[in-house]
Amino acid sequence: MDSSELLSQSVREIVEGIFQIKMPLMAGELSDLNHVNIYLVQGSHGWTLIDTGWKTEKTVDFLHQALAAVPVKISDIERIIISHTHPDHYGLAGEFKKLLPQVTILVHYWENLLIQTRYIDYIRGLKEADEYLEKHGFPKSISGNSAAAFRNVLDKVVPVLPDSYLTGGEIISTGVFDLEIIWTPGHSPGHICIYEPRNQILFAGDYVLPSITPNISSSQVSGDDPLGAYLDCYNKIKQLAVKLVLPGHQDPFSDWHKRMQTIVLHHKDRGAEILESMSDNPLNAYQIASLITWTMNKKKWTEIPPVQQRMATGEVIAHMEHLYWQGKVKRIWQSSQIQYQKKSIGAKSN
Repeated sequence: MDSSELLSQSVREIVEGIFQIKMPLMAGELSDLNHVNIYLVQGSHGWTLIDTGWKTEKTVDFLHQALAAVPVKISDIERIIISHTHPDHYGLAGEFKKLLPQVTILVHYWENLLIQTRYIDYIRGLKEADEYLEKHGFPKSISGNSAAAFRNVLDKVVPVLPDSYLTGGEIISTGVFDLEIIWTPGHSPGHICIYEPRNQILFAGDYVLPSITPNISSSQVSGDDPLGAYLDCYNKIKQLAVKLVLPGHQDPFSDWHKRMQTIVLHHKDRGAEILESMSDNPLNAYQIASLITWTMNKKKWTEIPPVQQRMATGEVIAHMEHLYWQGKVKRIWQSSQIQYQKKSIGAKSN
């Protein structure tokens, strides 16, 4: 496929004044996804960009071609709203700021704090992440190797602190559209969705995807129950009239209630599988992760690469903490390590 054909398949006007651009990713680097969606929203004095993609020579060139196809000049962009600061959504933000010092960059308050940990003082951040996982049984002998994969994406991020931060509830008017900010933590502590009421569109980031279950992991920065927070967000936003979901990956879709109910059921079933896999003896999250099924190319746990074991262990911790707060497991400190034990039926919470 030549570049012009790729471009024609990657730029789409969703409704008048709102464009989807599929920014290329390199499948295999932390996931199998081959693109991230960014969105251009028209305003009376300029355009709002939702997310940026990450920085490579290819993506920078592609972005210029995509904007020309709209057509929008890069100098026409007046603000950038970041759904969350994972590299594929935030990576080019600093590059924009270099090119356009006047552009306003907005992120949620919690993502603002994470920029420092993830991208500026990243050596300390990775050390703290390793220590957190090691408390949950992740072998110290492989934690450094697994962290190396995350270091490899740092060159795809040009970090920049936001000009202002969001907390949820703000309505940003472009002069053409009103964009309501909704705080939806779980996938990342400061993840936001954006609701456009005129067309009943939900810019969903990675909160809900059409066929992939978003990664919900516990980490040293995730809060005490990220899975619970993620599930609670659906109870908050399900009353919205949504005709179309514009996700951070894959294609737009409409029946979002059905999709969210499938995700909620997935997490319920996953929790049940975890409890079923546990014996009566205390286990750490890494041990539990090795007992349950994974869909990573149908590999056995010992065959899964360290970086994916790292992400899987984070997911299991999120489930264990959610089960703990539901009163279904006990949390035990044993030799500076966190373990979990199933509660007997009828046992009192402690």
